[in-house]
Amino acid sequence: MCGIVGYTGFSQAKNVLIDGLKRLEYRGYDSAGIAVETNDKISIVRRVGKVEELAKAVEDWDVTSTCGIGHTRWATHGRPTEPNAHPHSDCSGKIAVVHNGIIENFVQLRDLLESEGHVFKSETDTEIVAHLIEKYYDGDLIDALAHTTEVLQGAYGLAVMHVDHPGEIAVTRKDSPIVVGLSEGDEPAALVASDIVAIMDFTRAGRARRARDHAHRLGRRGRRARRFSGLHAQGDLRAAACRARYHQRRGQERLRALR
Repeated sequence: MCGIVGYTGFSQAKNVLIDGLKRLEYRGYDSAGIAVETNDKISIVRRVGKVEELAKAVEDWDVTSTCGIGHTRWATHGRPTEPNAHPHSDCSGKIAVVHNGIIENFVQLRDLLESEGHVFKSETDTEIVAHLIEKYYDGDLIDALAHTTEVLQGAYGLAVMHVDHPGEIAVTRKDSPIVVGLSEGDEPAALVASDIVAIMDFTRAGRARRARDHAHRLGRRGRRARRFSGLHAQGDLRAAACRARYHQRRGQERLRALR
């Protein structure tokens, strides 16, 4: 099972992302990676194996960034290799995408995009999302994401960054769980995850909601939502946090049993 975490706020993003990915380890995975915005570009680091390998790779990373996305991958389309690990980017390197789910028509979409000159670096279905957003982007990231989801078939939870939109993460989903959260107080932030266990410590001073079939634009000081095909969010942070702790314990027990 794959895991998503994203953060935009005023703290060092890589630390929040690594912490969130470690909390998602109970879900099972074979590779991990993060993308952060740095000096008008997006920097991506990916590793095969445990999140700890990724943590070591970025420990001395000379990067200061307060916005980023991360992912743990369980291989479906493509082998467990660094090129197949998330996040994925487009031809320009301006876009980074993490994705849970399966894009059922990715072969047809990949053939179309390659015929238009797009160059792919992985074997995954996820990479087509980055190239589709590149194809449709005309200055509005949410519009590009909306056009992209119109041609996707299957299930997906998506978190997207674009160099032209610093401090923002675009998020949407279809038949794949996504939670968005706000942290208020001295250091306000917006967060996204595929499981609330990844972000619940950061949102205890704020709110978390389960997203449903719509897009969120997450910024450092809050969240704005735009309707795609119906819009609402639901959920209670305290109840969800209790469920998250229960599932985390169950996941850890399963891992111990496998050992």
